[in-house]
Amino acid sequence: VDTHIFGVANRLGLAPGEKSPAHQHKAPVVLLQDSAGKGTASGAMSFEFNEPGQWGFFDSGVRHEISNSGADRLELIEVEVRRK
Repeated sequence: VDTHIFGVANRLGLAPGEKSPAHQHKAPVVLLQDSAGKGTASGAMSFEFNEPGQWGFFDSGVRHEISNSGADRLELIEVEVRRK
């Protein structure tokens, strides 16, 4: 976990077939794929991850979960964007 005045960043790693617990954030969150692999972030909208650099976004309070549907480990960075 890295905390900065503009937000909080968390690294999330999922093994093949693994799913994160459903969760939500107090601030808007951006998800950035940081590795090879395939997965989905599902909430009010769904985002596919299939190559490094793919991204998704959820507004604050939106419950979502992330699943690894590929054969490789999926690494994501979740950044909670705080506004002054």
